[in-house]
Amino acid sequence: KYFPFRKTNDNPIYVNSKSNHPPSVLKQIPSMISTRLSKLSCDEEEFQKCKPFYQNILRRSGYNDNLEYKPETSRNKRKRHRNILWYNPPFSQSVKTNIGRRFLFLVKKHFSQHRYQKIFNLNTIKLSYSCMPNIRNIIQAHNKAIVQKNVEPEKKPHNCSCRNDCPLNGNCLIKAIVYEAIVSTDAKTYKYIGLTENTFKQRYTCHLQSFRHEQYSHATELSKLVWSLKKNNTQVSISWKIIQHANPYMPGSSKCDLCLSEKLHIITSKGLTINKKHELISKC
Repeated sequence: KYFPFRKTNDNPIYVNSKSNHPPSVLKQIPSMISTRLSKLSCDEEEFQKCKPFYQNILRRSGYNDNLEYKPETSRNKRKRHRNILWYNPPFSQSVKTNIGRRFLFLVKKHFSQHRYQKIFNLNTIKLSYSCMPNIRNIIQAHNKAIVQKNVEPEKKPHNCSCRNDCPLNGNCLIKAIVYEAIVSTDAKTYKYIGLTENTFKQRYTCHLQSFRHEQYSHATELSKLVWSLKKNNTQVSISWKIIQHANPYMPGSSKCDLCLSEKLHIITSKGLTINKKHELISKC
């Protein structure tokens, strides 16, 4: 037999029913506790033995739901996965505007005839509210901003043998940037947008490798373009520039500012880029 284990001095605390959390989160807490206890219990008899303790804690947290035994049932998992984009606005009871409804209305309004309509539509975009940071996180973020405000970032000079050969005019050792590559030919100009969390020179070296060795020709959309032009004996010149500095992903964070900035620049680019649509829904 097996049953839910709990240390004698352990007193669980659940989110209060009147807490400033999304209603969907509060609604699922009793059901989640029932599911967890059911999975940890070998049968309903063991479930009923541990139920009173957790039921009392649930009552003290303001919930009137009764915990019920839920036996495991096998079900066929859906194998087909959609590429879903999740929008997670912060939830607060003080906000009376229906943010979700407004957001989905704007998606339908602005992307119904857009070239990215296949990516941004009501079937591929879902909404789920996120929790606001607690007081502790707010204070820590405030203190961190004040401490780092007067700290000047370390400026590293470029290490190119000749400044004129540096792709970014002496700024090739900058990290965490969104960059733009302009591919120019006698007949046409192409634009490519990319990002790097490491120094730009490291990313630039990888690009050069894909330009020189055909086995890496499919590494990026930029390398595919360069090799297609090479095969047509077209002269190519590439210029580079930094579009934006952004913060890379940090463990515990719910977003990556670097990836989101790249996607934003691809979408809002005035001229069509050679970036593919699937890059807009790729994960960090």
